[in-house]
Amino acid sequence: MAEEYEQAEFIKDRLYFATLRVKPKNTANTHFFSTDEEFIYESFYADFGPLNLAMLYKYCCKLNKKLKSFTMSKKKLVHYTSYDQKKRANAAFLISAYSVNIVSFTLSFITPLVCLFVWFLIVSNRV
Repeated sequence: MAEEYEQAEFIKDRLYFATLRVKPKNTANTHFFSTDEEFIYESFYADFGPLNLAMLYKYCCKLNKKLKSFTMSKKKLVHYTSYDQKKRANAAFLISAYSVNIVSFTLSFITPLVCLFVWFLIVSNRV
């Protein structure tokens, strides 16, 4: 049985963000991808991020490529992350920064969206 999950919508009917316990399988209508093992923050002490601008740039290029891909043009893209707090914080930073820098969302639009998603995780005891 597939894992049920909540997701935050970043681009209507196209780009979503979710936290999942297991790696999901792609379907005909949905493409899942994660950056948890690709973009790893190298800490100076006991910190965990945020990721640097080079990683943000690579993420933006990767996501733009997926969004513009002919084979994925009809698919819903879901950037998912694990329940590891550090990886989740960095994944949320990446998709939020992408939304502000590339999609041109304003901070006043994106901040409540991310806060609502975090609030849902806390209320549902998923933190």
